[in-house]
Amino acid sequence: MENVDIKEAKKQLDEISKDEYAQRLAEYRMKELRDKKAIEQYGYHSGLDDGEKKAQIEIAKKMLKEKIDIKLISKLTGLSETKIKKLK
Repeated sequence: MENVDIKEAKKQLDEISKDEYAQRLAEYRMKELRDKKAIEQYGYHSGLDDGEKKAQIEIAKKMLKEKIDIKLISKLTGLSETKIKKLK
């Protein structure tokens, strides 16, 4: 079974090697995977730094006090509805 998988992978690699467009797609895919790994490694999961997250939470708390709908708060702050409910 393993030999069949290796032969199939080699066949696909040979096809990609002949096609410049497919080569570029493969390169972009590899770059995307490397970028995701680097992002995970350095802890930038949400794209917001700690200060921005705290600010969004404070805004959500104020909106809750004003009795604004949780769905709207989520839409405006980017926080999940679950997280907002925990702020109550």
